[in-house]
Amino acid sequence: MTLAKSALFLLAVLCVTANAVRVKVNDGRTVCACTLDYTPVCASNGITYANVCDFECARDEAIELNRAEITLRTNGECPL
Repeated sequence: MTLAKSALFLLAVLCVTANAVRVKVNDGRTVCACTLDYTPVCASNGITYANVCDFECARDEAIELNRAEITLRTNGECPL
C-alpha cells in the first residue's frame, strides 16, 4: 500500500470514529474535517455553525491565531 493510500485509509477511519479530524499540512496550516450533518449551534460570536464539530474547528482556529475566545452559546441557530 502506498503512503497516500495509507493516509487516506487512516483519515477515513478517523472520520468514522471521531467528531473532527485535524491534520497539519506541509505549509503549517491545520486542516479540520467534519461530517456534513446539520445540527446547528450558536456561538458567542453570533455565528451559527452547522454542528459542534464545525464550531470546535472555528474555536481551535481562533485559539491558534490568538483571536478572541469563542464559546458555545446555545443549541440551534443564532437569532437574526
